[in-house]
This record gives sequence, structure tokens and C-alpha cells, in this order.
Amino acid sequence: MQGLRRFLTDRHPLKTAECVSGQTGVPVKTVERWLSANPSEPSGINMVRLYIVYRAPLLAAALVNCPDWLNDEAVAAKNAELDRRMEDLKAQKIMGWRE
Repeated sequence: MQGLRRFLTDRHPLKTAECVSGQTGVPVKTVERWLSANPSEPSGINMVRLYIVYRAPLLAAALVNCPDWLNDEAVAAKNAELDRRMEDLKAQKIMGWRE
């Protein structure tokens, strides 16, 4: 559960439960239980909801013994996310930053 909690709080450092709930449809109180000091594990349907939104990086973080193929997918997804961010920053630099 520590890996799942760390993944979700890293992804949503502010109002974690509310953000996860908003993206997945899982009730806020349920997400709060996953994040608590004495956490409960997500049900099967809620793990599917989490996977639909967060994909391989979530599973890789949640599993204690992550298989190599899943870790490779999580790394590829993270690299793709970083590439998208870099492209966004390059576009801002070219166009000039405006609010």
C-alpha cells in the first residue's frame, strides 16, 4: 500500500483524495482510506478504475515485486510524459509566456 499511496501523493501533492476521486470516480472517502495511516486496499473494480487513469506506472508502484516488463512500461510512460512536458515548455519559450 505504501507504493500506491506514494504514487498518488506524488501525482497529486495537494488535495490528493479529491484529485484522485475526480479523475477516477472513486468516492473521496474511499481514497482517503487508501491514504490513511492504517490503509485499506482498493477493491478489484477500484484498481481497474485507477489503472484506466494512471496505467502501468500505477501498477508498477503498487506491486511489491514488479515484473521487469511492467517496470519497462512504467518507465516508457514516464519518459513519454516528460517528453510531452518538454514540448509544452518549448512551445511556451517560442511563443513567449502569457497568462
